[in-house]
Amino acid sequence: DTEFVLGHGNYYRQKGFVSKMVSYDTLTIAMQYMGFAMLGCPYMGVGRNMAYRKSTFFKHKGFAGFLHVASGDDDLLINAFAKKHNTRIEPSIEAETLSLPKTTLSDWYYQKLRHLSTIDTYQSSSKIWIGLEPFSRGLFYFSTLLLIIFGFNNPLLIIIALATFLLRFIIQYIIINQTAKVYKDKRFGFSIILFDIILPLITLYIITIGKIFRRKAKFIWK
Repeated sequence: DTEFVLGHGNYYRQKGFVSKMVSYDTLTIAMQYMGFAMLGCPYMGVGRNMAYRKSTFFKHKGFAGFLHVASGDDDLLINAFAKKHNTRIEPSIEAETLSLPKTTLSDWYYQKLRHLSTIDTYQSSSKIWIGLEPFSRGLFYFSTLLLIIFGFNNPLLIIIALATFLLRFIIQYIIINQTAKVYKDKRFGFSIILFDIILPLITLYIITIGKIFRRKAKFIWK
């Protein structure tokens, strides 16, 4: 009954801050979309590593329903037709694909902009699922900051805030690095905290303020 298979489309790990950020972003996105697919809620895949039956492709008239988008038609095919009963994941390293990453912040930003340009076409339920995690993440950091500020004269509040922050980081460190180990990627240390904060902010900028500027500009996607 399987019609769609989702795999991990990784990048070669190179030296430098941008490569490390790309690796973290790619890994956590894969953990999210493959994790949701395991739970029976597939919502996306990456064109670098996915499979679908030819019969399924023709049954849904290929990419005919997504000709109005400049990028992401394969991603939208998954979002529209992948369901719990017909979708599987293949997370093994033997099925991993490797691509060359962007090497500058500007190149990576425009790649990210291209990838996020399809979100408006996602089903409403998918948007909710995708938004829950970064929203809860932002709420956590905001709450931690408030506890520290208002607990200035109350050491107990500060201890609770820092203990919760440390516990969350330890859990993240274990899960993210165990996953990275599966794909023979380098480990992440305190950079997890940095990327955990700035990447959702970049995404939020692209889908809000960045969208306004995007309407006024013309892009040639690469």
